[in-house]
Order: sequence, then structure tokens, then C-alpha cells
Amino acid sequence: MEERINKGQEFKEQKLTKKQQDLLMLVYRFRFVTTPQIAELAGQNYLQTANERLNHLVPLGYLAKRHNASYRLAHRPAEYYATTKCVKLFRGIIDGHSERELKQLFVRAKVSERFVKRSVVIFSIYLQLRRTYGDRLRYSSKPELNIDSYGYFPQPLPDGFFIVKAETKEDKDQYFFIEYFDDAVSIGIHGRQINKYIRYKEDGEWENTGADFPTILIVCESEAMRPRVEKRVRHLTRLHGSNIVVRIDKNYPAHQ
Repeated sequence: MEERINKGQEFKEQKLTKKQQDLLMLVYRFRFVTTPQIAELAGQNYLQTANERLNHLVPLGYLAKRHNASYRLAHRPAEYYATTKCVKLFRGIIDGHSERELKQLFVRAKVSERFVKRSVVIFSIYLQLRRTYGDRLRYSSKPELNIDSYGYFPQPLPDGFFIVKAETKEDKDQYFFIEYFDDAVSIGIHGRQINKYIRYKEDGEWENTGADFPTILIVCESEAMRPRVEKRVRHLTRLHGSNIVVRIDKNYPAHQ
């Protein structure tokens, strides 16, 4: 369940630096990223360096970006994503890569606007978790979970999974599934996601891990969504007599 992405070796066939490989692997993990997000991750106050790092990989064919006049009017940063040229590279440098995820690179340019926005928000959630937990955070993104060794995880897969390591020997590690509830779908569909975890706990598949059942962290896109989710969680847990723990967090911006 720990982060496992880099084999710790250079991929000799590609003339890329280690920093460039690391950047591409980050895009693999979160699918779509923006310059402000990369700058924050690197602890940089200015966007120029992050922008140059991303844009340098575009003419090399490893990254493509979404950006047009409407972005400028909305003060929305471009989103970058990995191209099919990365398939061979990722097979060489990612330990436990997902072939299912690599196949999706062939249709990445055609995904929906909702998919792009969700991907960017989930990266923002990860950045917030890093700010909150620091070195105690162990995070796995959906592409990292999309492999057979995580077959015991709830299906469809959560938007993310993370562990907060215990601060002392007396404490226990804390486990979390992440679900992002956007406004584009009805509360009924989000309710099915909640039901997924109720059934998953009843099935007992998690018990084989020996760890406490994860808290379900639900992040709502809007404040209007939040009370509806709280009401639906109360209704479903009472209806099924479930004792799953659900934490509903504040909303995050769709783009940084």
C-alpha cells in the first residue's frame, strides 16, 4: 500500500534527465497537471521554472497540453497530460505500472471536460494532504491502484488511497479512501458510491489486511453539495446498520 513508482534507475533508451522522468511519472500518477501545481510541489514561489519544465517536454513529444482562448478569459492554467510516447518509457521506469492505465494514454486527448477537471482537483487534494501531513503521508493515486495486486480494493476504485503514519509507537496508522463528489452528477449517483463502501465492508475483503477499515474521505465540489451528502450518508448508514466512518471535507478549487 506504500507509494511505489520509481525503480530507481535511469531508462537508458530515452535521453531524459532524472528530473524529467520524475515529472512524467507525476503526470502518470495524476493524469492531468497544471503549472501552479507543479510549482507548489517543488516549493517554488514563481511559476516560470515549472512552466519551462512542462513546456520543454511538449515539443519532445512526451507531454501535450490543453489550452485555448477560453482558458485565458477564465484565468485557467493549461492542463498537461502524457502522450503515447510515454508508454514505452513508463514500462521501463515504473515499478508495478498498470497496463490498463497505459492503454488509456491512447485516448487521453479525447477525454471529457469533467474527467480533466476531476483529475486536476484530485491532484489539488493530494497537495493539500501533503501540506497537512508532510512526511507521514503515503499516497496512492487511482492509476497506481489500477493493478491486479490491488484487486481486493472496492470497485470501482476510489479516487485515491492514503495512509497517515503514526507519530508514536502508541498510535496507529490511519487509512483513508478518497472520493471526490462533483456537482456534475446527481446525489443519487453519489449515493451509490457511499453504498459501495457499505457493501465492501460487509463483504469483509479488507479484513485480510489486518488494518483498521479506512475512513471514507469525501470531498465535495461545492458547499451546496455538502449538506446533501451528509444527509445521504446518514440515511444510508442507518438503513443498512453500517458503522463505516465517513468524513466530509471542504471543497477544493477545480483549477489552481
